[in-house]
Amino acid sequence: MSFHALPDVIFHPVHGDQHLVEGDLRAYMKVQSQLRASVTWRYRRQVQANVLFFDSVDWDSTIFNLHGGNLPGSLATSMSMCSSRAYRVKALHGMLPTAMRLCVTCPDLYHDDLCPHCLQVSESSEHLWQCSCSTGVVKEVIEEGTALFWKVVALPRKKSILSGTVIFPGPHSVYDAFQGLVPLEWTSILCGCGLSARKAQGVVRKVGRFFVSAAHDRVWRPRCEAQILHEQSLMITQKSKTSR
Repeated sequence: MSFHALPDVIFHPVHGDQHLVEGDLRAYMKVQSQLRASVTWRYRRQVQANVLFFDSVDWDSTIFNLHGGNLPGSLATSMSMCSSRAYRVKALHGMLPTAMRLCVTCPDLYHDDLCPHCLQVSESSEHLWQCSCSTGVVKEVIEEGTALFWKVVALPRKKSILSGTVIFPGPHSVYDAFQGLVPLEWTSILCGCGLSARKAQGVVRKVGRFFVSAAHDRVWRPRCEAQILHEQSLMITQKSKTSR
C-alpha cells in the first residue's frame, strides 16, 4: 500500500449521538493495517534472502497480488482464499515442497531429490520453473502475458510499436513473475508511454496476477500430478506424510 494510493478519508467532529464517525474511522484503520502489512512483508528476512534485485520490485503491487486483492483489514475470507494465499506466500518465499525440500524434511520417505517431471536433475526452487518439461508452456505464458500487458494499456496509436516490446528487459525475468513479484520496470515502461500512475498500477497488477495464475495452473499443477504418481509408486500416503 502506498501513501499515493490512499483514498480520501474525511473525519467529522462528533458533538452528539446523531453524528457517527464509525465509517470514516474504520476506513482509516483499514488503510493503516494495509500499509503496515506491506511494509512488514517487504522487510521479512525470508523475502529479502529469496528475492534478488530487491529494490527493483514494485512491492505495493506485489503485496496486493499476494493477498489476491483481499488485503488485511477486509472482513471477507474463505477456504479458497486462504489456500490461494498460502500457495502465493510459499512461492514468493521459495518454500514450495520441491523434491529437494521433501528429501531434506522427510528423508525416510524420499530417497532422492530428482524432479518428478523430467527425472533428470534435482528439483530446486529454481528448477521448478525452468524444468525442460515446462519450456513450451513458459514460452506460451510469456507471449500471452506480453499481449495482455499491451492490450490492457489500450493505446491504439502506439499499438504497432508497443506490441513487440519486451516486458522483461531486466533485471527480473518471467520466473520472478511466476513467484509473484511485480517488476518495477513495468510501471516505468507504462508511465513512459503516457499512462498515469494509477492506470499503470492497475495494469501491472492485472498482468502480475496472470503470471502467478498461469504458473500455478500450467507449471505447478502438472508437476504435482507427476509427484503424486511418483509417491504412489513409492507407497507414500498422505497419512505417512502428516503423521510425523
